[in-house]
Amino acid sequence: MDDAPWEPHVADGDFDPEQMLRVLEQSGVRFVLIGGMAAVMHGDVGVTVDLDIVPEHSPGNLERLVSCAESSLTSKLNRDAMGSWSRELVSS
Repeated sequence: MDDAPWEPHVADGDFDPEQMLRVLEQSGVRFVLIGGMAAVMHGDVGVTVDLDIVPEHSPGNLERLVSCAESSLTSKLNRDAMGSWSRELVSS
């Protein structure tokens, strides 16, 4: 077991959740916003530095999500925090 202390993944200075959500919407990605940002949008005064979504699982929607992530959002994604993902999502 790794005894290294846990370190949070902190967004860089250009974290813009509204722009990220806009890109997803404009790309036709169907998703539900969850987590801290959803709470903030409902009036929570907490601070969050990430965006958590659950995509609708149809193959077409997952294809749009992967395409969007590979093009428009690629510089915004923290792949270490996300784990390993790729077009294999679409084929599963």
